[in-house]
Amino acid sequence: MITPSKQEWSRALSLHGSLGRALAVALLCLLPLGCGKPDPGLVTAFPEPPPAPTVDASRPNILLILVDDLGFTDLGFTGSEIRTPNIDALAAQGTFLSGLHATPTCSPTRAALMSGVEPHLAGLGTMAHGVQPNQKGLPGYEGYLNDRVVSIPTLLRDAGYNTAMAGKWHLGAGPGQMPGARGFQRSFSMMPGGASHFADAAGLTVFERKVTYFEDDQPVSLPADFFSTTFYTDKMIAYLQQMQGSDRPFFGYVAYTAPHWPLQAPDDYRDRYRGQYDEGYEALRQQRIAAARARGLFPQDAPVADLPAFIPSWDTLEADDRQRSARSMEIYAAMVEQLDAQIGRLLDALRATGQYDNTLIVFTSDNGPEGNDIGQLVLNRFWLPLAFDNSLENMGRENSYVWYDAGWASASAGPFHLYKSFTADGGIRVPTVLKLPASVSGSMQADQRFTMMDLAATLLDVAGVEHPGQQYRGKQVLPLSGRSQWPLWNGSASPGETAALVMELFGRRMVKLGDFKAVYVPPPFGAGRWQLYDAVQDPGEVHDIAAQHPQVMQQVQQQWQQYVADNGVILPEGDGAYVVPPATATR
Repeated sequence: MITPSKQEWSRALSLHGSLGRALAVALLCLLPLGCGKPDPGLVTAFPEPPPAPTVDASRPNILLILVDDLGFTDLGFTGSEIRTPNIDALAAQGTFLSGLHATPTCSPTRAALMSGVEPHLAGLGTMAHGVQPNQKGLPGYEGYLNDRVVSIPTLLRDAGYNTAMAGKWHLGAGPGQMPGARGFQRSFSMMPGGASHFADAAGLTVFERKVTYFEDDQPVSLPADFFSTTFYTDKMIAYLQQMQGSDRPFFGYVAYTAPHWPLQAPDDYRDRYRGQYDEGYEALRQQRIAAARARGLFPQDAPVADLPAFIPSWDTLEADDRQRSARSMEIYAAMVEQLDAQIGRLLDALRATGQYDNTLIVFTSDNGPEGNDIGQLVLNRFWLPLAFDNSLENMGRENSYVWYDAGWASASAGPFHLYKSFTADGGIRVPTVLKLPASVSGSMQADQRFTMMDLAATLLDVAGVEHPGQQYRGKQVLPLSGRSQWPLWNGSASPGETAALVMELFGRRMVKLGDFKAVYVPPPFGAGRWQLYDAVQDPGEVHDIAAQHPQVMQQVQQQWQQYVADNGVILPEGDGAYVVPPATATR
């Protein structure tokens, strides 16, 4: 995946032979683990619940399943060749919601989902490691879920729900910021954005070489046979079994790290897609687009954007590069199939205890697929070859660190443009499955546009819990930004006019207004101006029609300016993304 040039190696290793290599490793090991981390601050949250109220045991349980970096067409029922029978069956029993919009990356989405508040207000106006100098120290850019919000699990716990989570937190690791302080009675959690999926717990950067896991906010060791997706499932099943006899409903949050890089899979899954992707990402993308059209998920006659110019044509790659690239996609597919199997185990556990029927189940992803070149992250070009065995034979195993290319991410996004970190629909439209409790017979609109903040508000509504507004237990808090979808889901209301949706991350902006979508991406990757698309006839964002609709563009500007004022948005200087694609065209 990453091969340093001779010039780069000569700069990194000015000495010769094993002595030079040893010194290079020693220098890497001397780098401070805390470098680049935000000030952890101190959050005064609501760690202790008030006296437990009397609870109606018939209230529905809630199971929220969040996966990491999954593309819109990566599931069998959305057009994938990847085998996902359990999620497909859940969608067949429930409803596939095609209109959920995440934010372009993980922690802002999680902030919105765990608070119901706009990420710029809740503390994750940008990624913690991406806070720019002009944003540092300002409200909304704390880099963790701040103390101006009361979390959704806190409100559910205080209303009598049992609460448990397993998986990725990514909302702060300082005092008062961890899951237990934000409403989870039981938790097994990983604090940062990712790590090795195996027991070595290797971090994503040289600055965090080994990740610590926590149970109930206390550090714990991992068993030798640890694999993240399996272990998170084990923990959630155990927590739910422990809570079963309490006569209280539960809120379970499973935040799987898969299929986030590094791409890894257990040995019994790693080779299940051997040779499946040898024809390349362009061929796979065409297959996925055709399947999405056939399933009615994308208009038959709508245009599809070309692959970005910086993605090389498959047939121009060297044979070795094609082999390694295809292998990375094989491992990604294996991760998704193994993820589906573990979700199947979790659902089977609910059926075995009789809890399945009375459980609202939501399955979704935190953003679109990862297409950014992770090799551009600081020092990765030098650190990864020294620290990991990324040989073709070892790819996907413990002690490997690989990811797939932008071409495969574009295939995962299918007919939608671009991928994670962009406000194009490939970065923010996420596949979502909803299974209602058996007592509710709703008929929702599957393509209704809504956000993670709306989903958070909906979960409270399902539980019969009212958000306190601006004060909770003697403390000032922010009101919900989201709007509950529960009346639409349970059939007690009909869809009305869809509100405008505005979003910003890394200076990349988006406004959805009626049947239009406007996108602004700063240089060097974008045009540095607003572009407008017909979101109904052109959901692939191909034809810029801004010049033909000056009145719409005026409304877009008004919506944008209002969003900035309401949410305290501080734009970075230029493009603030963690990786910026090359400006040179290769296709």
